[in-house]
Amino acid sequence: MTMRTIEKTIYKYDELPTEAAKAKARDWYRETGMNYDWWDAVYEDAKTILATMGFHDVDISFSGFGCQGDGASFTGRYGGRVFPLGAASASELRRYCPQEAEVLAVAEALDAMQSRYDGRLTARIERDRYGYTRYCHGGTMEASLYDDGGDEEVPQADELEFRELARKMARWIYRSLEKGWEHLTGDECVASVIQDNEYEFYADGSPSRD
Repeated sequence: MTMRTIEKTIYKYDELPTEAAKAKARDWYRETGMNYDWWDAVYEDAKTILATMGFHDVDISFSGFGCQGDGASFTGRYGGRVFPLGAASASELRRYCPQEAEVLAVAEALDAMQSRYDGRLTARIERDRYGYTRYCHGGTMEASLYDDGGDEEVPQADELEFRELARKMARWIYRSLEKGWEHLTGDECVASVIQDNEYEFYADGSPSRD
């Protein structure tokens, strides 16, 4: 057998000869380069907001994007030791995230509920407590609401109102995650990451190394 040497030209992303090759390079990164906890910043922001509202011991889960049943939810507790009498979470959040109208509306509603109970409301937020579903969207969240130190049980209407407010926050978290994903996987961001890492490609956009 006669030995042969085949030479191939290697390109940086911005040197690729066609837009199709660049698109293929970006697709390669989307398939292989997103296997890290890219959602951490969204989680951190959401937990800061939830803590300001009075939620604690929060655990967030999500699935996405684009499939039936995708969504976000969280478990945790509300009120008690982290929500002193007279606290107004909406006022704090107007300084922290003044553009988030939905977040502010939820905070105002929670503040109003706490005011009706003189700050005694506490709650436990669970997900799929009966194990009926494998999904983790907001619709799987349940809430048990208590008047800590009060003489009567909390009316069901208030418990349902609280549950819906918690679910609204879960939907807001999911939209924040979706926006984050769309940004990180967008053409401009992906191209920038590829260039910063100096990945190399063949002329058709295939990676020269995995």
